[in-house]
Amino acid sequence: MTAKDLEGKLAVMTGANSGIGFEACVQLAERGCEIVMCCRNLQKAEEAKSDVIKRSKCDPSKVHVAQLDLADLDNVGSFRSRYDAIPGLAQRPVDMLICNAGVMALPKREATKQGLEAQMGTNVVGHFKFVAVMIDLCKAAAKSRIVTVSSIMHKTVSKIVFEDFNREKSYSSWQAYGESKLGNLLLTAKLQRILDEKGVTNILAVASHPGYTATNLQQHDFFTNYIFNHIVAQRAPVGAQTTVLAATDPDAPKNGYVGPTYFFEMRGTPKWGAGKSKAADDLGLQDKLWEKCEEITHCNLASKL
Repeated sequence: MTAKDLEGKLAVMTGANSGIGFEACVQLAERGCEIVMCCRNLQKAEEAKSDVIKRSKCDPSKVHVAQLDLADLDNVGSFRSRYDAIPGLAQRPVDMLICNAGVMALPKREATKQGLEAQMGTNVVGHFKFVAVMIDLCKAAAKSRIVTVSSIMHKTVSKIVFEDFNREKSYSSWQAYGESKLGNLLLTAKLQRILDEKGVTNILAVASHPGYTATNLQQHDFFTNYIFNHIVAQRAPVGAQTTVLAATDPDAPKNGYVGPTYFFEMRGTPKWGAGKSKAADDLGLQDKLWEKCEEITHCNLASKL
């Protein structure tokens, strides 16, 4: 029987209706955590909510849905009004803010509503504004955790191409994805630096990666979806364990990074100290991406701390 060690805790999860986000919701709910599933499509969110309740056998009143489209910064900006309309949640402290949603290896360049390259715009910039919108509720908690899901694919790039940030001149599906996942680690590190500088001790910024996990993220790439997913990948419930550990481990380190430990970090038991690229620890790169996100979103996240 699963211990109900998360009773009274509240987790807010983006991209919660499928893949590791959905499975992480199930695992958190099994442990008594209240969940807000933030999803672009409300119909799919409601269906996923029913499945979470069924799988976790949790109290149905403890699972909620809220519409969120990270590819539209106006939608992200208005998210709080929808979130606060959920009975009992307005002004309630958030214990776990989990930035999980993402798009991967889009075969052709796509753009967000504001014209950003879709992977960087959704995975990085959209989540930056989402955190800015929700950070006051994290600050209100006794202890809060901001978790961002990255990927081992961040190691395939060494920089962010700021001179072609929206990929209008040149587009490579996997390079754009790799840069977005590097961006996740850069912003996590920068956020923790700001928290430390401001003396905010009740919020911890960490990141995770699920290794190679079979989800619908790979649907755009034939080779990974139909070959590697069946040979190498681990199942989504296993991949989700890294997210859950990142969100709940009381011994999580500042700016920690957790991922699987076996087969080039693609599979196995999650462990802190997952491999980061040199670029992920580049302070100048962290600062530059943070400033770029502030410029695009018109959000001074640091001022909210």
